[in-house]
Amino acid sequence: MDAAQILKIELGKIGQYCPRGVYIVQSKDGIYKWNGIIFIKEGNYKNGIFRFDLEMNSNYPCSVPVIRMITPLFHPRVNQVDRKVDLQDLLEDSSKTWDVLKAFKNSLVFDCKEYLKSNVSNSEAKSVFMDREKGKIRAIASVQSSLEHLYDKVDSRIQF
Repeated sequence: MDAAQILKIELGKIGQYCPRGVYIVQSKDGIYKWNGIIFIKEGNYKNGIFRFDLEMNSNYPCSVPVIRMITPLFHPRVNQVDRKVDLQDLLEDSSKTWDVLKAFKNSLVFDCKEYLKSNVSNSEAKSVFMDREKGKIRAIASVQSSLEHLYDKVDSRIQF
């Protein structure tokens, strides 16, 4: 079975395996790119609504899907230049789409202390989150920004 066939099957099952609060649709660009949105209900990013793309390639499932933020997000795992989310150390042997989405949600819900020990994509955010209160302030600013831009027209099939 090729990557496109596997992705079609996974997209069909995504409702069963996707973490609560995460919604996915195939993008208009085809099966290798999915549009997503995540509603955060707890943690520093509580009440945030963040859009993202989940990108796969023709080597899937041998290559891990990449999450790229559409909504700006100040977070130690989000590279501020290309907006890719670095989840490599949170993933085990599986690279299924829903495992990547679960790791992504967990990185937003749980305290940042664990990944402050490791290499991260955003060293500025890492240093800010070393101080719990400063980190919380920046997370709240990301949440407020996500809500202010919720109705912006973006290149996504998920619109409000």
